[in-house]
Amino acid sequence: TYHYELPWVERLTTSIHMNGGYITNTEVDSFFHFFNGGMSGLKGYPFYGIEGTKTALFDLTFRLPLLREKHIKLGWFIMQNSVIGAIFQLGDAWRHDVNHDWKKSIGVQWRVNGFSFYNFPTAIGLELHQGLDRFQRQINNKSVTYGKEQRFYLTILFGF
Repeated sequence: TYHYELPWVERLTTSIHMNGGYITNTEVDSFFHFFNGGMSGLKGYPFYGIEGTKTALFDLTFRLPLLREKHIKLGWFIMQNSVIGAIFQLGDAWRHDVNHDWKKSIGVQWRVNGFSFYNFPTAIGLELHQGLDRFQRQINNKSVTYGKEQRFYLTILFGF
């Protein structure tokens, strides 16, 4: 993962994240497969929706600060910083090179950090993502369709 500040807008940053994996035995039990969906992968698809013995993920995120070094009291929470972001992801997981198909996901993100209960570091994130590609998988002789649906993520981190 690399983070850069872009020069044309103050404090506009970009993050570039790449991830990959390879298991040589393509017949290994699916318990050992890479799962490239959900929060740790392509966020526009469910975690188990994309799986295989090979995986690749490219993530490009732009973030712009909304608030910096403020002190806004909201009940038990003191908000100090807030950013909004746009995310583009490209990736897949596959077993054989046949039917290999890159999938895309886009999303928006809102992050807030500060302190809760007066001195406990707290970060809250809300994200909305959508998979741009529709595809089908056979699971237990049943066809399941993924993609073109919205997925929400709420993250709360304490004491980081």
